[in-house]
Amino acid sequence: MSEESPLLVLTGIAAELMPDVGIAGSRAIGSDDALLRRNYVRAVFALIEGLNYARRYVAEESTHLSAEARSRAREAVRSEKKRLKDQDGSGVSDGLQLSFAAFAAAEEVDNPLVDSGPEWNTFLEAVAVRNRITHPRSGADCRVSDSDLVLIHAALRWYQELDTKLMVAAR
Repeated sequence: MSEESPLLVLTGIAAELMPDVGIAGSRAIGSDDALLRRNYVRAVFALIEGLNYARRYVAEESTHLSAEARSRAREAVRSEKKRLKDQDGSGVSDGLQLSFAAFAAAEEVDNPLVDSGPEWNTFLEAVAVRNRITHPRSGADCRVSDSDLVLIHAALRWYQELDTKLMVAAR
């Protein structure tokens, strides 16, 4: 069987993980159950991190792309890594930046990611919630408040809009 195109790979991953987000969200929103709330945060970031990993991988490795396109992706990652060394980012935010830079370079489209402004700050705050519940220092760190849920949902919505912009440009 031949390798799927990069757009099909990314669409397939999103199709697998989006139902998890939807189900986890429908259970968490309006519930006081701590497990359901943490599961929603985990599902959102499984989607984001999964797509980030796959986006970068297909940009750098897909045989559907020319050697020149893969080279552009690798160069964009090198450049972005140098730039990120001067910032105090997290693994998730760095992964987002690297994957979008790689994919945009491979496809020769504008990268819609802007790592500043209110949406970016909301995303970073959502990452902090994710990090808090996945690396707790106390029982209180495991709690996801109503405001945390709003933050996670806003970050997810922003990410989906950003992803859509990049995918539409690549088509």
